[in-house]
Amino acid sequence: MKRMDARRLPWPHRRVWALQAAARLLIVTAILVSAALPAHAYRVEPMSLELESAGRGAQGSFRVINDGTEPVAIEIRLAARSLAEDGTETLSPVGDQFILFPAQMILRPGQSQAVRVQWKADANISREQNFRIITEQLPVNLQREREGGAQIGITLRYQGTLYVRPARAKPAVAVESARVEPAPGGGSQLALVLANNGTRHAILGTDLEVSVRAGNQNISLAGEKTGSLLGANLLAGNKRRFVVPLPATLPPGTATVTLDYETMY
Repeated sequence: MKRMDARRLPWPHRRVWALQAAARLLIVTAILVSAALPAHAYRVEPMSLELESAGRGAQGSFRVINDGTEPVAIEIRLAARSLAEDGTETLSPVGDQFILFPAQMILRPGQSQAVRVQWKADANISREQNFRIITEQLPVNLQREREGGAQIGITLRYQGTLYVRPARAKPAVAVESARVEPAPGGGSQLALVLANNGTRHAILGTDLEVSVRAGNQNISLAGEKTGSLLGANLLAGNKRRFVVPLPATLPPGTATVTLDYETMY
């Protein structure tokens, strides 16, 4: 085996060699640390829950399941959710809008627990309300540490979605503005603002097709070529801005864009 001596390499190559050696050391360290981690694991099913604002549909449940080999302590809370035009998410307290039970639990290995959620605020909301279900493992030592042994604390946190919708709620996605701009690396990109003027969220599914007309040129995009539009969640009453790379250069300026989609709930 040929051995590489970093001292005999030019400086740029010595730096690359040192980075590669450091990366190998980090990988080995990660393997050793992961081997020492306690087997704490849990999951939440389902990760998305939809309630109605009134009637029997105003309550639902999800299940927390301990798949690990040790007990876990878990805390559950709800948060109101909003999305800015650039997709930045903000969470805020929900107050007393829900009944959530239980909010804390200890699960033994293989044990599961149903969690009940009930909307008890305004039954006459005009459009869908958006929330997060947050489950977080508490850093509680439920077993005695082995004498002389080291313990690494790991906590798992999941964020699911919770929607409360009025009767007959539907999305209505519209193109508010669209412009073709020069892309930073050359070529063109589409700057697009979409508005959901409906009363229910819309998730743009895998069958999404986008038609772009700029000047006298037309381009059709589908599937992965739609970039960040694919799978985008447009909350009711919200606007989102997207930048989509175009496969060909189009004249800059205002564009006409048509969306063909089926939403996933």
